[in-house]
Amino acid sequence: MQVGDRFAEVREINWRSTRLCTNDDIYLDIPNNEMVSHEIVNLHYPTEIHAMRIRVGIEYSVAPNRVKDVLGRAAQGAKTLFPILL
Repeated sequence: MQVGDRFAEVREINWRSTRLCTNDDIYLDIPNNEMVSHEIVNLHYPTEIHAMRIRVGIEYSVAPNRVKDVLGRAAQGAKTLFPILL
């Protein structure tokens, strides 16, 4: 799910708060009264297939063709790791 600018999986909901776990295993306890004030996007409905935007920082001295090549190989590696999703 996405709450505000955070991407995380819901691990627990109780009367006081909602516990989320981020992609890098950081747990967030967000009070429920704060949860209702954020836009919540369910990334698992209607399907689990979704995309995320990521920023990639590159030095200005690196040639554009080199960047395109590296990013292309990274995408191919993702297809190898997650063939069902891509």
